[in-house]
Amino acid sequence: SIYFLDAPATTASAAQLDIYLKNFKNRYGLNVDVVIIDYAALMVTNGGATREDIGWGYTGVIIKELTAVAKKHGLVIWVAAQAGGESAHTVTSANSAAFKPLRGSQLYGSKEVLQDASYVLGLSVMRSHEHPQLAVGVLSTIKNRYGSEFYDYICSVDYSTSTVESLGVAPSLGDGELIGLVEQQLRATERDFEVKNTLQNKKKLESLKLLYYTGVVFSSNSKGGCA
Repeated sequence: SIYFLDAPATTASAAQLDIYLKNFKNRYGLNVDVVIIDYAALMVTNGGATREDIGWGYTGVIIKELTAVAKKHGLVIWVAAQAGGESAHTVTSANSAAFKPLRGSQLYGSKEVLQDASYVLGLSVMRSHEHPQLAVGVLSTIKNRYGSEFYDYICSVDYSTSTVESLGVAPSLGDGELIGLVEQQLRATERDFEVKNTLQNKKKLESLKLLYYTGVVFSSNSKGGCA
C-alpha cells in the first residue's frame, strides 16, 4: 500500500513527519516501512530554518533530523533531490530532438545533490508518442557522492505498472549516438508491447469463442421434448 501526504514546502519538516508516523500507527495500526520525500531541499529544519536562512549546509541538518526519525520508527527514508537540471527532460518520440541523456558523471559534483547522499540516481527518458505509458532512457547512478564510481544503464519504463527494467549498461557514446540508441530501443519496446497486446487480445477472443461453442442451452417444448 502507498500513502501520499501533501505538505506545503514551508512547513514540511522531520518533526512533522514524526507526528504523522505516530498518527498512522496509533489511529490506523499502520507500520510504515519506507518513506520517500520529494524533495528534501523544499523542507525546513525542526527549528523552521530554510536554505535561505542557513545556506547550502542546511541540507546536512535536515538529513540528520530525518536520520533520527528513521531510527526512532525503524524504517528507511529515501530522499529525492533535484539533479541534472536541463539534462533531465522527459520528452516523447515525436519530439526526440529535445531529449538530453543524463549521465552519472553529470550527477557528480552537482550542487543540487544532497551532500550526505551515499547513492544517487538520475533518470532521463523518452516517452513513446503512440503508447505514453512506455518510455526508454538512461538510468544514471553514482555510488559515492564523493567518489568517482559512475554507472549508466539503458532502461525501459512502464508507467502503467510503475516498473523500471535495466536493459544493460549504456555504451560510452556521444549524446547524438546515445539518443539514436534510445530511439531504436524505444521502437523495439513499442513492437514488443504491441505483439504482447495482440497475443493477449487473441487469447481473450479464443476464450470467448470457446465459451460460446461449449455453452449448452436446454428449452422444453409443449410436447415434453427437449431442445
